[in-house]
Amino acid sequence: MKIRILLIVGLFALAFTPLLVFMGLNLPRVLAHFRVAEENRQLLVIQKNAGEIAMEMKWRQESLRALSFNAGVVDLVRHTSGDIPRQVLRRRVGKMVAKWYQENPEVLAMRLFDRQGLEQYVMQRGSDGVLAVLPEREANSTRIPSLIALADQYSDSKVFSFGFDFVDGIGDEQYPVMQLGVGLLNQGEVVGVSCLYLNISPMLQRYSGSLLQYSTDEHKYVPFTASVSSADNIYFPIETDLIEPRLVKDRDGQPQALIPFFVDGHLHDNVFLAYPINAGNTMVWVQKWQRQMIFLLGLVFLGVCLVAMKLSAVIDAFAQELFAAFHALLHNQTPLAFSWSGPKELKSLSRDLNSLSQQYIESLKAQEEMRLEIRKMERQLRQSQKMKALGLLAGGVAHDLNNILSGIISYPQLLLLQLPKDSELRAPIVEIQRSGERAAAVVADLLTVARGVASKKEQCELNWLCREYLESPECVVLKKHHPQVSCVSRFAPEELPVFCSPVHVKKALMNLVTNAAESIKEGGEIVISTRREQRGGKKGQKTGMLPIDYGVLQIQDNGPGIAEKDIEHIFEPFYSKKKMGRSGTGLGLTVVWNTMHDHDGEVQVTSSAAGGTCFELFFPLSQGGATGYVMKAEELDLQGNGERILVIDDEAQQRDLAVRILSVYGYQAESVASGEEAVEFVKHQESDLLLLDMIMDPGINGYETYRQILEIRPQQKAILVSGFSESLNVEHMKNLGAAEFVRKPYSMETLALAVKAALGPKGGASQH
Repeated sequence: MKIRILLIVGLFALAFTPLLVFMGLNLPRVLAHFRVAEENRQLLVIQKNAGEIAMEMKWRQESLRALSFNAGVVDLVRHTSGDIPRQVLRRRVGKMVAKWYQENPEVLAMRLFDRQGLEQYVMQRGSDGVLAVLPEREANSTRIPSLIALADQYSDSKVFSFGFDFVDGIGDEQYPVMQLGVGLLNQGEVVGVSCLYLNISPMLQRYSGSLLQYSTDEHKYVPFTASVSSADNIYFPIETDLIEPRLVKDRDGQPQALIPFFVDGHLHDNVFLAYPINAGNTMVWVQKWQRQMIFLLGLVFLGVCLVAMKLSAVIDAFAQELFAAFHALLHNQTPLAFSWSGPKELKSLSRDLNSLSQQYIESLKAQEEMRLEIRKMERQLRQSQKMKALGLLAGGVAHDLNNILSGIISYPQLLLLQLPKDSELRAPIVEIQRSGERAAAVVADLLTVARGVASKKEQCELNWLCREYLESPECVVLKKHHPQVSCVSRFAPEELPVFCSPVHVKKALMNLVTNAAESIKEGGEIVISTRREQRGGKKGQKTGMLPIDYGVLQIQDNGPGIAEKDIEHIFEPFYSKKKMGRSGTGLGLTVVWNTMHDHDGEVQVTSSAAGGTCFELFFPLSQGGATGYVMKAEELDLQGNGERILVIDDEAQQRDLAVRILSVYGYQAESVASGEEAVEFVKHQESDLLLLDMIMDPGINGYETYRQILEIRPQQKAILVSGFSESLNVEHMKNLGAAEFVRKPYSMETLALAVKAALGPKGGASQH
């Protein structure tokens, strides 16, 4: 083991020898870079100080510049103020200036000069430190015409420096004073000059520097006082930048910082703040690089030894490889990929480990797919349970509700037939009828959600159903309420025959178009399109749809879209983001979902904030031809020929209503209150048609009543009427010979159409 360590150390020592030689030869260059880096760091400190000085000067320049836009100051220097006395104007200007500068003791004075250079206003800080307006002097007491020339030169209201001076202070002390000026403007014309006098000695003390005045014409510098010694030997190159702070050296080679104090390229004299720079730790280290070099080489050698000792444990690397591979397998599901060389046993072990890891990952994927499928089935089960519970609720109340609503819908129709057209009662009666129809629509939605409701299915053409909805009064009213939304149709050129309930398909289309229109706040577009599509292969397996041809009805809008967290809940009953009772009942999309499942179809939805929302309804295409145009009620002759009709219903109101409607259309109508009474009636009298309620309590139901009547009169025709009925019972009665099914509440036209169709084209008037 010791020999191995020594060999490794020797090899690494030979490997690092060229590196050490290279470092020894290039160390002076490296140290030179260190020296430059230290100077750059010092320059950053200088630039920071320059920024601080600039910030200290900025507010004074800005406040002084504000005077150039002050109307009162302009009036004061021009004597043009006719509304305000001069003394009042001087006092107001004094308060304004004192407010700006009172808390800044370095501001010594403020003076205003007119266009001729005559002093018009003076504010000066007294021995008590308070700024005060001095008494008005004589007109020719002070005259500085050179200020006007500088103000004209800076006619854009820039602040300029017009020199430095020294003012006697307490004892033998002198204050270095900086003099700033700005032109007073009246409509862009210089009418005077404002001057500010600043004591800059506190700033010089803070930065431990001295002021230098440099002449750009003579390329010479002049200290402001003869006592300044630190700046006497500064070497000032001719190409020195007068704007940016920089490092220079004095004639002894010591670094000095030069910070532009107030520099302007238009002036002949520029002022700098100069102070010496002390050498930092890096500069000291550069000067004593020999000792540091030895220390560095010792550290490098120690590092080589440590690395050599670590590399002696080759087996540790093998263990780490195993650990990393199994960690990736367990946490990242990355299969092992060992390719060990050596004996057969080792190679076989690597292959077995790789194979086992692949099997482990495949089992994890299978378990994850199984969990996803279980969660999907749980969601479907919860949805089915919700639908079943709602179906039980709807089935329990729909029959009674529809009996009540039948009177609210049909009695107003009968009243309207008897009222004159100009009657005041027509409008409220029409509103009663419309309210009943809206209530009936809600109950119809509940029945659709319940599923199992009897619905008449027939062969229809999908494009024709869409066109019929677009021409319907509901669609016209929707377009009127949403004029900012345009509706575009793009139908397939071929026929798309489907076996469906036209009422439910148009109801689903109406709900989707209404939702799209209400979601678009501003101008938008709704596209209704149809197409033929075959679902098969992976695409069909993913959705669980059969590999057959489907007629696809697509409703797409460019509205704001549906939030991702809401998409999986939108088909649940009463899961609505709209105001209940105003925008809808909360059952619209639930009706769509149940309609598609009743038709063995599928509904798919995609939505995004950028692309809006798209609903796709997949209807299985049938092989038979589709029905064409159906005549409207007003185009048919609904009047009867005196045929005898027996109304069988346990509700007295329903019997009375049906008898009245049938009488209006010219039929002879009679009624009985139970199935038992109906059986006794047909034993003694004949009827051309039975109007038979499905659910009657107490007594026998509609199915048993019709079965017993057929034993007496085998050819007896019948129409089924119910507010709710299971599809199985309806099918049984149709198999017995019942012709039509009418759902409560029904209108006069609906009942008349059903009776006309059940009796046949020629009718069946009784001869008795």
